[in-house]
Amino acid sequence: MRNRLLKFWCIYLLVLTAISADAQRFNLNSFSVSDGLPGNQVNKILQDRVGRLWIGTMSGGCRFDGKTFTRFEQGNVLYSNPVKTIYEDKKGNIWFGTIRKGLVKFTGTGYFTYSTNDGLLSDNINAICEDEKGNLWVGTSEGISRFDGKNFQSITNTRGLINNNVFDLMRDSKGRMWVATIGGVSMFDGKKFFNFSTENGLLNNIVYSIREDRNGEIWFGTYEGVSVWDGRVFRNYSTEQGLPNERVENLTQDHNGHWWVGTYGGGLAKFKENAFEGVKLSSDVNSNIVKSVIEDREGNYWLGTWNGLFKYNGDRFVTYTIDDGLSNNNILSVYPDSGNRIWFGTLMGGLNYFDASGFHTVKANEGLKSNNIWCINRDRQGYIWFGTTNGPARYNPAKDEFQAMYPGLSSLIVYALLQDKSGAYYFGTDKGIFKYSGEQLSRIGITEGLSNDKVRVLFEDAQGVVWVGTMKGLFYLDNGKAISFDDAHRLPKALITSIIDDKRGNLLISTYDYGLIRYRPGNQAAPVTLINKNSGLNNEKILFNYIDKQNRLWLGTSDGIDYVDWNNYLEEGKVKTIHYDKSNGFVGVESNAACEDIYGNIWFATVNGAIRYKPEAGELPVTLPLVSISNIQLFLENVDWKKNKTKVDDNTGLPIDLVLPHNSNHLSFISSAIYLTAPDEVRYRYMLEGFEENWSPPTRNGTASYSNIPPGSYIFKVQASVNNKDWSVPVTYSFTIRPPIWKTPFFYLLYVVVGAGSVLLAYRVRTRSLRRSQEMLKRKVEARTRELQAKNLELAKLSLVASETDNAVMIFDEHLELEWVNTGYTKMTGFTLEETRKGRGATLQTLTTNQDVLDHLDECIKMRRSFIYESEIEHKNKQKRWASSTLTPILNEAGQLKNIVVIDTDITLRKHMEEQIREALEEKGLLLREIHHRVKNNLQIIISLFNLQTSYVTDDNAYKALKEGQDRIKSMALIHERFYQTDGLSRIDFDDYIKRLAENLMQSFRLNASKVSLVIHAEKISLDIDTAVPCGLIINEIVSNSLKHAFKGDRKGEILIELKQTEPDKFLLIIGDNGVGMPEGFTLETSDSLGIQLIQALTDQLEGKMLVENEPGNGVKYIINFSRIS
Repeated sequence: MRNRLLKFWCIYLLVLTAISADAQRFNLNSFSVSDGLPGNQVNKILQDRVGRLWIGTMSGGCRFDGKTFTRFEQGNVLYSNPVKTIYEDKKGNIWFGTIRKGLVKFTGTGYFTYSTNDGLLSDNINAICEDEKGNLWVGTSEGISRFDGKNFQSITNTRGLINNNVFDLMRDSKGRMWVATIGGVSMFDGKKFFNFSTENGLLNNIVYSIREDRNGEIWFGTYEGVSVWDGRVFRNYSTEQGLPNERVENLTQDHNGHWWVGTYGGGLAKFKENAFEGVKLSSDVNSNIVKSVIEDREGNYWLGTWNGLFKYNGDRFVTYTIDDGLSNNNILSVYPDSGNRIWFGTLMGGLNYFDASGFHTVKANEGLKSNNIWCINRDRQGYIWFGTTNGPARYNPAKDEFQAMYPGLSSLIVYALLQDKSGAYYFGTDKGIFKYSGEQLSRIGITEGLSNDKVRVLFEDAQGVVWVGTMKGLFYLDNGKAISFDDAHRLPKALITSIIDDKRGNLLISTYDYGLIRYRPGNQAAPVTLINKNSGLNNEKILFNYIDKQNRLWLGTSDGIDYVDWNNYLEEGKVKTIHYDKSNGFVGVESNAACEDIYGNIWFATVNGAIRYKPEAGELPVTLPLVSISNIQLFLENVDWKKNKTKVDDNTGLPIDLVLPHNSNHLSFISSAIYLTAPDEVRYRYMLEGFEENWSPPTRNGTASYSNIPPGSYIFKVQASVNNKDWSVPVTYSFTIRPPIWKTPFFYLLYVVVGAGSVLLAYRVRTRSLRRSQEMLKRKVEARTRELQAKNLELAKLSLVASETDNAVMIFDEHLELEWVNTGYTKMTGFTLEETRKGRGATLQTLTTNQDVLDHLDECIKMRRSFIYESEIEHKNKQKRWASSTLTPILNEAGQLKNIVVIDTDITLRKHMEEQIREALEEKGLLLREIHHRVKNNLQIIISLFNLQTSYVTDDNAYKALKEGQDRIKSMALIHERFYQTDGLSRIDFDDYIKRLAENLMQSFRLNASKVSLVIHAEKISLDIDTAVPCGLIINEIVSNSLKHAFKGDRKGEILIELKQTEPDKFLLIIGDNGVGMPEGFTLETSDSLGIQLIQALTDQLEGKMLVENEPGNGVKYIINFSRIS
């Protein structure tokens, strides 16, 4: 690294001028024909009162709202003709001076053109200015034409003008008119001209631009530099004072008092400390021919060049990214060393440092083990330390080398590091703090007092106390122990992001959710102050805090940077913040750290690169958009208000004192807000006063539509913002919607007269009706009295029943709160009403243990029916009881809930009996399983005996008989096996049994699926043992017969088994194959086969009927209809 630095300084000495001019990176945006400009040669820029930019080029004029260039319509004289100058008068009219086409006035709604035919001296217009009387001075190539709105008056050298070729006009603060010409300067005091030239001290007689500064001095941009007149003499500035080019085309003074000049070929220059500092816009020569320079209301500089339009954000914030040499834009840490290098620790990009030659990158190596650099600090020996993902690393500036330190920490991420006054090193990790004091290592973790050992911040205060910020709280160390600061001061255990101190010894702790904690160690009365949104902060999620040498407090947040005047806070106790984000030049958005270099510049480490803040650039002039209403539509369509005989504002085109009929009540207000710094960040909000009470939510849409507006007077209001915090002053528009004729005062009077007559007539009719109604009411009262007496008697009986019954009765109100209980409730639970409210709870939710009640409550009310449920109740003596509860909602006449009545019946005895029955059933189930298991085992023994017997049988018929018997027993054993394996015990899933039985038979006959395939269509049917055994034997017999006889030799085929339920307790069983079939002449009645006889017997047992469909050579099918055996 040392060799690189030495090489740099050698090059620097050789090319000092080039580096000083070009090493800076400026915030420039360029616009050209491809972006919508009429032409790239820009002569003039003007910002009007609503914030729009008007641009004059050699190919016509246009306006710009920050996003879109709007050209004039074809056929308009400004569409393609050269525009040399633009001016806005007191009335808001925009004036254009053209080459060869004269003077054009744009009122906002129309265009008016003036030429030599109207009295102008020349159609080549170079300058325009308005005097105190409202006269327009027009500077041409042939002299001045003064226009009073009707006539032009010529002013030339014959009346005292120094030269007729006028380049610029300017009215000063004393009302004097200054004229820049090709032959010097003239000043008109209202009576006569006073002339200035090189003989009076002017640098050059060719003067392009004139401006007045805040002190009343007049500045001139000339062919050879800048001249300044103080009222008596000139002082001059040229290339010797740093001007990049002696020809000064334009100049302006910004809101901070700085002067900016546009030169012919040298770009832009800033006047600073009695000298100029150049800003080269591009390597292209035409880009550095600056014909026009203005500062907009937001502090941006707009430059008109011969290679397009430039927006220069100034040097307040300068952003550096990977395009400028950074290895990664996501910067985690930043630190200035004693050699004025700025070190940047990045995420995944290694280490960077910035010096006079630019950025340099240090990637992971033997000394720097990781490319993730979380923190940077300097120790008392001058070494620079880095916390990385693989432990700490140290840089030795004297040897220009990195060294990995403390191998024991190489597997840990070091988020914070510190050397205290005793020389001990502290490292903050996810496993607490590791402290190295000489060769001695100690760890401070949870056992030493850290309730959270994920350490993110370490700081030593002026008294030598080491402070620890963790993911959940703040601590300080005392003799190797961690003491919770939060517990001592009743603070939330927040994520601590940074700890610093100010010049007075105050500690400032930033948190991610609660703002700032200010700790004053010497203040016993109120040592801790929480500074949050209530105090004036914009954001309580603070990523870091930093105090610079001027005692300015900087707060990094997730949406930008906040600046707090800390001196003002210490004196007045008030937090006044200035917020910087991408809306005003700070594009980093989320910031992680900050530091200050030797020049007083503040460097911010952000997720979008490194950002340098230059305090001397001054404060921003404004941060709010300029809003205007540009159009009003009816029913979403534009309206020609003049055709409607409505008076229209000439500048805005909006109707004046708009009054609409009642059926023209769908209005759309189209607004535009100009914020040239960040036009995409503009948000609107609206309110139609008289129609709504609150502002609309923020939106990007500049159109607000309102439909069905009732008659009345209204005020439409619109505001704009770029951060949804600060809103512009509302722009308003008043209008009225007339009521229909039937809602006018005349008709209301008519309504009153007709109404009065109707009332009189109705009174007479009503009087007679009331007499009849009184009689009817008397009879109804008597009838109602009898009904109430009957109901009172019924209620008395019900009260008697509720009081005497052993059932518990509870009544709840419409809010489900307990109102009344009977004596049966007290007997059942042991609690009175008051005891219940105090102990068990006073609502239905707390008095029931059955959650189904709350789930079904709404349904009960809706369906107007009761709900019965069971729940367990605990008696006052702790005994458990069971109750069957009936919940009944009582509704009023409107169908709304009035009361809920719950009646509990003690079912504890029934529950005990049910438990005994359940236990008895379980014992029965165990017994049945054991029986089925034993039967199955015995059948397996018989099958084994059959197997043993077949080994001694030599006769084929005997062998076959034994084998058939064995298969029949297997089918019965399989049934018993399924019974003891099922939960029900009394039934088995017969569809599953059929599959098992068929597979066993296939294995028994040693047939594979390639020769004979099984096709089973069995519904999900459960059968009891009496039905399952004969049915299983039938399937066994028929399938066995098919496997033995149907597929002789190489014949292949399939066996079909189908079982379905046809009616309750009635079933259909179909078994068939596509084999050789039965012999010719086969019938059930004449067959003497044992198998057929067995199948018939089993079918009879099932109370069934069997049908055999035989096709010799094509197979046989058995169709059996049977019933469940009861």
